[in-house]
Amino acid sequence: MLVDVLSVARGKACECICPACQTPLIARHCKEGHESHFAHDPAFKDEQQYKECELSYPVALRLMLKQIINTTSSLTLPDYTLRYYKTQEPIIVTKAQTLSRPQFDVELEKKGFDAVVKIEGHSLAIFIKYEGRTHIPEIH
Repeated sequence: MLVDVLSVARGKACECICPACQTPLIARHCKEGHESHFAHDPAFKDEQQYKECELSYPVALRLMLKQIINTTSSLTLPDYTLRYYKTQEPIIVTKAQTLSRPQFDVELEKKGFDAVVKIEGHSLAIFIKYEGRTHIPEIH
């Protein structure tokens, strides 16, 4: 489970582990003007072959978004309209609405997407794209 740095105890007392490299983390609660953050525990470096962690900011955000999507109790859909390519007539895909569980179901890591939300027999595939993420799933 991913957590906000300010929701856990300061320092090693947070008992957090990096989701990418499994190294223990230190929660650094910073003073005004500085961003609170997690840091890899430098003491752990000496105990083990330590490699540079591959977890980047975009990857961390993606993990957090997937956690939120999977655990949310409601989902808000915007108005979404497409234009028919031949006539340019508008086609309403969905009207703005908020759905509550069990009106929708979520599956993570399905068919190359980060999440697939199933709503009334329809599927909404979610792919979180960022620079450096090379795999893009094919839509069939």
